[in-house]
Amino acid sequence: MVDSSQIELLGLVMEGIFRGGHVRVFRFVDILGCEIHTINDPEHLLPIPEIWQIITIGFSRMRVESVMLKRTDSSEPSVYNVRVRLVPAATAHLFKN
Repeated sequence: MVDSSQIELLGLVMEGIFRGGHVRVFRFVDILGCEIHTINDPEHLLPIPEIWQIITIGFSRMRVESVMLKRTDSSEPSVYNVRVRLVPAATAHLFKN
C-alpha cells in the first residue's frame, strides 16, 4: 500500500509510505564505498530515496547518487545500497527537488 503523505523519521524527509511483508535495510555509503550509516526499516516507514534527493542524517547533508537493491531470497532482508555524496550546507539548496 502506498500513502502519499509526508513523513519525517531519523532526519530523513521524503514523501510516501510503503508497506510490505519483509524487512528493509538502508545502507548509506559514500562515493568511495565507505559505509556512513545503516537504518533498519522493519515496518516500512521510510520510502526509497530518489536520485538527486537531498537527505539529512544527523548533522550530515547528502545528495543521493544511486540506489541499488540487493535481495537474494525472500526470507532475507531487502538491502538498499544508497550511494551518497556529502553536500556542504551552503550549496544544498541548489539540489532540492
